[in-house]
Amino acid sequence: MAVEIYLEPELSEMVGSEEVTAEWKQHDEELGMEGQLKLITPKSSGENDKNPSPYIHMNKKAENVFAILCPEVVNYKKYDKSTIPREVLREIALAEKEKFFDQICIWYDDASPDPLVVGYIKVGNYEHVKHMIARFGDEVLPFEVLEEKAILRLKKRLSDKLTAALTGINVKVDNFFNPTRYNDDNLNIEFTTVTYSHRSGV
Repeated sequence: MAVEIYLEPELSEMVGSEEVTAEWKQHDEELGMEGQLKLITPKSSGENDKNPSPYIHMNKKAENVFAILCPEVVNYKKYDKSTIPREVLREIALAEKEKFFDQICIWYDDASPDPLVVGYIKVGNYEHVKHMIARFGDEVLPFEVLEEKAILRLKKRLSDKLTAALTGINVKVDNFFNPTRYNDDNLNIEFTTVTYSHRSGV
């Protein structure tokens, strides 16, 4: 099974080193770098600053791509679709020990798992900063390939929605001009890519 760990090279040296972490925080505080402290060490409600996560921040583009490819979201403790590799378990255990995140979830596709482990840091009542911890599966494809797969999958979903909508429109038009049938001119089309679970965990 292939595994990819999303460690930031510049931050990995802080893992398990209180001295390096303290020095990093001290420099940021002395320089008044509020953006850095907010991005990497946001406060959870009622808690002190967390240790800085050494994992890669999930930007909006990555969130959209992985949300399409991995529509299911579950707490890592309840994941049962495939065996989690030892290397990934090691990273999850480290993240829990160092308290990098408020919660850790696994995103996956029920038909073809290829899961992604995501850490959530709460930065407000409803907002979360997300970090990608690890990905595992039969093969770990480059992000560019995943992006293309996501685009094709989204196009197919929307195409299917449009086909169904056009069929519905034809039926409604027929019903409108046929007094013997029920007249209904309401047509609702909804499509959500990133679910609430993707944004806030479970």
